Amino acid sequence: MFTIYVYVLETLADWELGYVTLELHSGRFFKKDAECVSFKTVSYSKEPIHTMGGLTTALANFGLLDNRRHTSNGQGFLEMFSPTYKGQSFYIDEPSVADNNRITANPTGSLVWAKQIIERLGVFQSDTLEFWYEYFSTGKAESFFAPMQTLPPNNEK
Repeated sequence: MFTIYVYVLETLADWELGYVTLELHSGRFFKKDAECVSFKTVSYSKEPIHTMGGLTTALANFGLLDNRRHTSNGQGFLEMFSPTYKGQSFYIDEPSVADNNRITANPTGSLVWAKQIIERLGVFQSDTLEFWYEYFSTGKAESFFAPMQTLPPNNEK
């Protein structure tokens, strides 16, 4: 079983996690014999959290982006909100960047971020993942059933 920890802070934008939490929690497109995924939320407090963006900032504050490829809301964003940030030379101006198990995204990268996480976990067949990504990135109705066609019949799962 994979355990995914989601750091929840006051400024987390819930919609950024939508694609990946939906697919990893439901398991609807998981390949045969794929491991289950468990989600755990962590925070600095036990008080209720009012979310709206800013996770990559938290990683910068703890130095977790100082020596790994990453992205954010744009060049200069992390310096503006994290005075201890030292990862400028590792910053990549892309919607989502994967560096081993650390996968970061900017606000426009939630879909490709979800794709990179699902791919890293290996819980979808590669063709299922490509059809899934095509459907959500194009919105074409003909792509809706394509991921389902890659799965074995229910009795073979």
